[in-house]
Amino acid sequence: MNLVKELTETAKNDFKSSMELYNTEHYNLAIFQLQQSVEKFVKSFGLEIEVIQEKDLQKEISHLPHKVFSRLFKHRIDKLEKLKGPLLMEEIIPPHQKENRDNNEQLESLKKSYLKTTHLKKEQMAKIDEDEIQEFLAGVSTFENFEYDEEKMFKHIKEDLIKTQTHFKSYFQNRLKESRDSAAMEMIQLVLDNPDEFAKHKMIEHKYKLSIQTKFNYLFYVWGNLSIITAPHE
Repeated sequence: MNLVKELTETAKNDFKSSMELYNTEHYNLAIFQLQQSVEKFVKSFGLEIEVIQEKDLQKEISHLPHKVFSRLFKHRIDKLEKLKGPLLMEEIIPPHQKENRDNNEQLESLKKSYLKTTHLKKEQMAKIDEDEIQEFLAGVSTFENFEYDEEKMFKHIKEDLIKTQTHFKSYFQNRLKESRDSAAMEMIQLVLDNPDEFAKHKMIEHKYKLSIQTKFNYLFYVWGNLSIITAPHE
């Protein structure tokens, strides 16, 4: 059995023990076992996505699994920062997509999360109060009750499709001097003539990607916060 599977299986057993201890009102031991479970789950996750290596477990991460998220946030920040650099053939990108590319909301959110996980000291974790716990639980509920507005999303995807293909049509005609009967122009026109059909297919892909992203965001939020909340278990 490799280390990722071993940590995951042990984490599951720790969690079961935590629930049994909680149900029998052994609360201190239940919290300790919960922390052990979270720590192993997070470490196995970090190893699986290769944010950390086995050699990092003892000294770099130790009993502070939120450091795994520090590395992950830094990796994602660096990736987004690179996307903001100059592009080849920038004129081919539709204007409305350039605006999306410059959106700093996700980057700023990641930077805040990164600062929280890198500058947090153990003493601060011990001062977490009930209001912060309730805020965390409310956040969990938001993720669990996520709803996909199909009508709104279909309208957005269709509008994006039309804007994008209209831009490509102008670019291919005026910049590349493509003839109306070229394969590229015929494909563009096919999309513009049938936006509803193409939008339906894109929506299937979008729903799948959003479903996966929501699960990952839930994982980051729950495990990241539990790493901090349970850290002062000693």
